[in-house]
Amino acid sequence: MYVRKKEIFQIYFDEIPLESLELEDKECYFYQYKKFTLKIIISNDFPHSLPEIYLSNYMDFNKWYSHVGSEGKLCYISEDNLIWDFNNPSGLLKDCCEKVKELLDSWDTPKMTEELRKEFLSYWYISCLKSKTKYIEIRSYLSRVSTFEKYELVLSNQKFHLFNYGSQLKGSVAPHSKKSRDVYILPLKDSNPVIPPNPLNELTEATFKKMITGNLSSGVRRRFQKWCKTKRKSFVLILSLPISDNDYVLFGALFESRTSKYPFKIDNKVPQKIKIEKKLVLRLKNQKMGVSILLQYILQDSTRSIE
Repeated sequence: MYVRKKEIFQIYFDEIPLESLELEDKECYFYQYKKFTLKIIISNDFPHSLPEIYLSNYMDFNKWYSHVGSEGKLCYISEDNLIWDFNNPSGLLKDCCEKVKELLDSWDTPKMTEELRKEFLSYWYISCLKSKTKYIEIRSYLSRVSTFEKYELVLSNQKFHLFNYGSQLKGSVAPHSKKSRDVYILPLKDSNPVIPPNPLNELTEATFKKMITGNLSSGVRRRFQKWCKTKRKSFVLILSLPISDNDYVLFGALFESRTSKYPFKIDNKVPQKIKIEKKLVLRLKNQKMGVSILLQYILQDSTRSIE
């Protein structure tokens, strides 16, 4: 049954001066909706398979959007919840276009922010596949962090473990550990608007400052400000970010100071530059006595002023 695909697309989207492509077993169309460039691929077995729709300019946005898979593919509809009417392919194509518009209209809204936080693990995992991230298994022995404190990251038998200092578990879990270092965990407020940064983008010290600013309780802020006045050549700072009930993210990096030994500039009087080293540590989902995952990012060396 013939379907006037272009006429249907033009009802919902704006045409752009890119030629449609007819490949061996599929057709490819390009359209614009708001600031998004859509690449629509329809295979020859349509309507027995749904159109694949991509954001062709996804990498141009310094944003993290919901329901976007690898390579900018939109997860706009669940086939399990779709009533397939093979005798009405035009109606099916219109339904798909409606769902795409609904998805794009939901972006940059409080609804999307809440969805990204609740579905953090799946969204982050998909993005990390694209960023060629290394995955390191770690066993966490921390309960939920409620104040700014120092903890111990231990390497034993090529595995990482995170402990409270003085924990009796270290002797039984990692008795032969020879390598460890201090890490500082900074808990953000439970009620905060922070979305963990998109791992496809470059991570800088500005990324961390943006997440910290305005998102600390008064007690945590006072302890952190006092710590910032202590000189340190290098340090590992990890943010504890609540994302949903009983779940939170530990997200951090190794910092080195080149021109000053103060961790962060907390006023405008002392110019300072900080370098983010090539190791970034992120623990996705904390469970008491449970196994979590560390993601180690390869970052570009960079030196930028802390504003």
